Amino acid sequence: MYSFEAAADAPIAGKLADVTGTLKTEAKNPLSGGIWQNYDLVQRGNNGVYYRTWVDQIAVTVIEELPFKIRIEAPKAPLVRDGTQRIKIIAERKEGFNSAINVRMLTRPPGLNCPSSISIPAGKNEAIYNFSANGSAEIKLHQIAMLGTCGVKGGTAYVSTQLTPLEFKEQFTSGAMPVAKTTQGYPTEVKVNLTQKVDFPGTAKVELLGLPPGSKTTTVEMTKDTKQLTFPITTELNARTGLHRTLFCRLTVSYNGTTLTQNFGGRGTLRVDPPPPPPAVRKPVAKEISKIPEPKPEKK
Repeated sequence: MYSFEAAADAPIAGKLADVTGTLKTEAKNPLSGGIWQNYDLVQRGNNGVYYRTWVDQIAVTVIEELPFKIRIEAPKAPLVRDGTQRIKIIAERKEGFNSAINVRMLTRPPGLNCPSSISIPAGKNEAIYNFSANGSAEIKLHQIAMLGTCGVKGGTAYVSTQLTPLEFKEQFTSGAMPVAKTTQGYPTEVKVNLTQKVDFPGTAKVELLGLPPGSKTTTVEMTKDTKQLTFPITTELNARTGLHRTLFCRLTVSYNGTTLTQNFGGRGTLRVDPPPPPPAVRKPVAKEISKIPEPKPEKK
């Protein structure tokens, strides 16, 4: 991706420009190439394209300065696999310009999940883009950018942020949960065996989520050196019975002033059984009543 910005005193003009990319290598004759892009000019509905053309240049135009800019507040922490991070988008407005600004991603690194677009509300100067990375997100330093659009003088104006680095890292930790068992109304424990992968600062809070209705636990704490977590579980008399494979952990930690979360230990299992039935009451069975012998007459 290329990022262009015109100087404040640049003349209003436009031209078709050549773009050449060269592979970074130590070879004497590195591979290089230009742009070759198609434009669909006439569509035929569901039947595809009727007429298109190909070009080897791009149009670059300098126009009058727009009444707004957008920028990404540089992330101070990495985005880890199976984790989330809030990215702040800031609008710089000229006096008197208060319209809402639509913001969307220009580039989406492999494994990144986020809304297709967000809005900076009218009269506001910032909005939050919620990022999450899946378990196979590409681990590297990525460059991200946002495109902002807004109605200006009867048309749609487009502005871009500068490229902003966002580092993707491995999970802070992963976990495995042995099956936990209990009976309605009785307590138990869920243990999580941890494998630490990436160091994090200080102490993190960990929640156990996905418990069945009628069961609850508390939040525990861990550090980068913790090897096992233990969650005390209490169940009500009407807790849902069965084999519940829905348990997972969510870690929350402050990293350079940024709150990060990460899920781990998915598909943990808690088995809740009903109490055993009370023993059957055995009714006493009367035996055959023997005759009471008549008393013998007394001897005179």
